[in-house]
Amino acid sequence: MRRVVLAVSVAVLVAAVALLFHFRGLQGVEAAGQGTGQGSAKIYLLRLEVEGSGRLLVNGTPTSLVDSKRPFTALVEAVPDPCYVLRQLLVNGTPVEGSRVSLEVGGNTTVRAVFERPVYTVMIEGNATGAGVEVNGTEHSLPALLTVKACEVLTVTPVAPPRYYPLNGSLTINVTGDARLRLLFRRWLVKLSLQNLAYPARVNNALYNGSAELELAAGSVRVETLNARCLLHNDTHLVCPAGWLARLVDWSLNGTTELELPGNFTLNLLGDTVLEQRVSYLKLRNPVVRVQVQTPSGPFTARAIPGSRWVGEYIAWIYSGSVEVVDGWLKLEGYRAIAFLELPKGWSKIRVYARSTSPLGSMNTYVRVVLRNDVVYHSFGVALPPTCFSRGAGYDRLESYTVLTIDSGVMDLGGRCIICSWLLEEAKRFFRVEQAWCNTEPECCKVEWSESGPGTKTFSDVEAGWLHIATEGTLLIKVEVVEWRR
Repeated sequence: MRRVVLAVSVAVLVAAVALLFHFRGLQGVEAAGQGTGQGSAKIYLLRLEVEGSGRLLVNGTPTSLVDSKRPFTALVEAVPDPCYVLRQLLVNGTPVEGSRVSLEVGGNTTVRAVFERPVYTVMIEGNATGAGVEVNGTEHSLPALLTVKACEVLTVTPVAPPRYYPLNGSLTINVTGDARLRLLFRRWLVKLSLQNLAYPARVNNALYNGSAELELAAGSVRVETLNARCLLHNDTHLVCPAGWLARLVDWSLNGTTELELPGNFTLNLLGDTVLEQRVSYLKLRNPVVRVQVQTPSGPFTARAIPGSRWVGEYIAWIYSGSVEVVDGWLKLEGYRAIAFLELPKGWSKIRVYARSTSPLGSMNTYVRVVLRNDVVYHSFGVALPPTCFSRGAGYDRLESYTVLTIDSGVMDLGGRCIICSWLLEEAKRFFRVEQAWCNTEPECCKVEWSESGPGTKTFSDVEAGWLHIATEGTLLIKVEVVEWRR
């Protein structure tokens, strides 16, 4: 029995000793790992993590892990790959400024770099309204603000508006930062607006008689105004140049009255332009009157437009006399009274009844037929002698009047002049005095001449076939159409 107990005690003792040595061994291993026991070694770790496209350098060398048995100093630098930037650098989850950080590693440490592809803005502008641009196949109106990732390649193609052409071709751009691009266009056609065009004008030799909207090639344009004169605006008013005694009309440019252009000038058109003639309106001393002209097909209401005397290219007298209708007769009275009488188109022969109190021998009382009123003015007619009559005689006593028959063949003369001393008989074919108290012969060639026109010696309303009537005293006129042209 004692042997058994002793054996058990020895066994227990042996087990206890073994267990003791086991625990001491474990303590030795743990102590070695913590570096607290004699002869132990501790490991210091620096981990490096990257998100995005880039690298982390430790003392200039790319790596993802650094370990050491002692504390150490490390210079960590974040280097992005092309087209990327560093968004954030973190040490153990804490952001630090800049792309470099110096660390004293005395324990496990983690450095994390976050890289991203940046986004830039590209502003594209143009110098033409309505211009556009095509970027990688997508069209945009200008100006266009685009948001583009770094290193994106853009193909930029200008889109010209109407009447323009681009000065740039297609461009290829590698976006590496914010950029501004300006596309240039040049006008192929510009709009020239002629406004308030009271006077005929030539633009590059093309004639315009009224306000017009023109499309012209950009560049030099020549504008010429024909001789300035007052024009009939309506029955009571004239339209005249702002300085109507001047030879040429002034213009304003784009509504700027301070910038006046002379009648003839050259303008460099680079964009849409407005030219406006500077005019004023004058009230007629004698308004336009209307008188009945008898025709085989019934009465025709004709306009009688007061006229003016010209000396060279300038008006010398404006409506010195009066023009009115009295008892159905057209009456001109006063020194140098003038009227242009409208006649119906297509007359072949007319009969003119006239009574004149002009001074004896005056050549300034006459009836002429207008032959031309375009680039020149021509008229041809006869002087009327003073009619012998009693001042108490009534207007209805036709025997007191000169009766003149005029053949429309006179208009076939055009601008050709009949010299009376040579071709008196030729002139008599067109003018026949049927009844007169004093004999008269067709006066010598009466042609009004003007360098340029149209109608520079009278109003543009006056046409070939009208009558040009004048007196220096008192003249009563009544006209009837005898025959129409066949």
